[in-house]
Order: sequence, then C-alpha cells, then structure tokens
Amino acid sequence: MRALQSVSIMALLVAGCGPAGPVDTDGDGLLDTYELEIGTNPEDADSDGDGHADNEEIYDFTDPLDEDSRPYTGGWKRMPVPDDIGEEGREVGKVMENFLLGDQFGEEVELHRFYGNVILVESAAEW
Repeated sequence: MRALQSVSIMALLVAGCGPAGPVDTDGDGLLDTYELEIGTNPEDADSDGDGHADNEEIYDFTDPLDEDSRPYTGGWKRMPVPDDIGEEGREVGKVMENFLLGDQFGEEVELHRFYGNVILVESAAEW
C-alpha cells in the first residue's frame, strides 16, 4: 500500500497518455496503465467490490484491493500513516501508541492518522 501512496497525482495524469490520449476503460478516474501497475482491474471501477471506486480508495489512502479497507466517511481529515513515526511511548517526546476509537459520526478513527497534529484525547470514567 505504501507504493500506492508514493505515486504523485501528476504521474496518474501523465501515465497512459499516448497518441490516442489517456485510457480509462472503467471511468473511475484512474488510467488503465496505472491500474495495471497497482493491480486493480481497469475494467471494473470497484476492484474489491466494497462499494467504493478504486480512485476514491487511493485518494483516501485506503487499499482498493481489500474490501475491508474503505474510505473514511466521517468528519475528520485523514492522512496516510507515515512509514516511520518514531518511538512509541507515553513519555514526553514519544509518539502515543496507536489505537482505534469511534468518533461522533460512528466511524472508527485510528490515532496515527492524525500524526503531526496536536491531539487532545479526553476520557472519563464513572465509578
């Protein structure tokens, strides 16, 4: 999946452009040559059958070949998880361990998707 994230949008636009112009057989916004390169089906806009077009999944940093990996539909901006986030821990200067929580939109949110931002995690317990 990291290889998918490193491809620039310009490469998506330029790849596959020839004398006849760009070819996007399935109309999902990804050129056939690029889809063949990443392993998706250029004749099917939704290669994994999860209801989300391949281009939606790529632009949302999810995997268009995994039906359980879907674009986030909640209200938070998602970023790709960096390859190296540093040392995890709870001390000053460390990166908090990754975890999933539900947001107010009913979506699961992965903490590391917010890497590089200031995050306030409020928790409470009633005893």
